Amino acid sequence: MPGSANAALIKGLATKARLSEEDRSALAALPIDELHVQRGQDVLREGDRPSRSALLISGLTCSYKTLASGRRQITAFYHAGDVPDLQSLHLDVADNSILALVDSHIGYIRHRDLEDISAKYPTVSKALWRATLVDAAIYREWTTNLGQRDAMSRMAHLFCETLVKQQVIGLASGDSCMFPVTQAELADALGLSVVHVNRSLMELRASGTISFERAELIVHDLGALEKQGGFDRSYLHLRMDDHAPHKLK
Repeated sequence: MPGSANAALIKGLATKARLSEEDRSALAALPIDELHVQRGQDVLREGDRPSRSALLISGLTCSYKTLASGRRQITAFYHAGDVPDLQSLHLDVADNSILALVDSHIGYIRHRDLEDISAKYPTVSKALWRATLVDAAIYREWTTNLGQRDAMSRMAHLFCETLVKQQVIGLASGDSCMFPVTQAELADALGLSVVHVNRSLMELRASGTISFERAELIVHDLGALEKQGGFDRSYLHLRMDDHAPHKLK
């Protein structure tokens, strides 16, 4: 049986490609060094030259860029099974930083081991390649979100994405999932002020669409939230197979 790190990797890649039992066995045997990272600690810093990629086993991380003024833009949130810096397998220098937003469990996979398994198992290679392409698709959607949607629609879209990503890997309970972010972090992700974030949250709560209880995002009307955010999950390019923990609606 794979360890927790290998199981998280298999679960994440299974949403990108149809893995055979042979693929799964190879991934279960992949060497992964595990480390506990505290909230507020960088997993990767812009300018680093990593020789390994970071797998999120549990917790929540984000990628971000910081301006000379100190202002920060969060460019993505990552959940269990994601490999936020997979592009470092082919790009020598990190062009963004990755931060643990809560205490998180990280698995480090050496690039040479990823290269070896990719050479031996074409479907694993395809899944890793698709993972980087999906990340790019998500970045495009975030760009559209920031550039063309109003504040409440941006927030609704982000909440839909968060819920669907956690549903597909079995971390959600129905239409509820953990999303322990602060209003300041939402502001940095949505390109808004904290005051505007607070106002938009109040409006979504008042509409009866969502609520938060102890860092748990509870979606009461997913259809209404998707309509508010103009959310179309096709950009996530999710693939489900018989091993998937959750069948998407």
